[in-house]
Amino acid sequence: MSMGGAGTSCPPVLPVLPVVPPVLPVVPPVLPEEDELVLLDVDEEVEVDVEPVDPPEVAPLDVEVVVVE
Repeated sequence: MSMGGAGTSCPPVLPVLPVVPPVLPVVPPVLPEEDELVLLDVDEEVEVDVEPVDPPEVAPLDVEVVVVE
């Protein structure tokens, strides 16, 4: 017994699976206590002293060029 005749183009019948949403455990976010919260004042300007770093000195390479004729 064949599905569909020779002249008809029927797509294969796929079984319909029920869509089950994944069950995620509901974990309440753990918030620290009020005294453990560190509040940063965004309006406060923070000055950072950055010292310029000199690039490391690179010793010149002694390269001997040999020309082969």
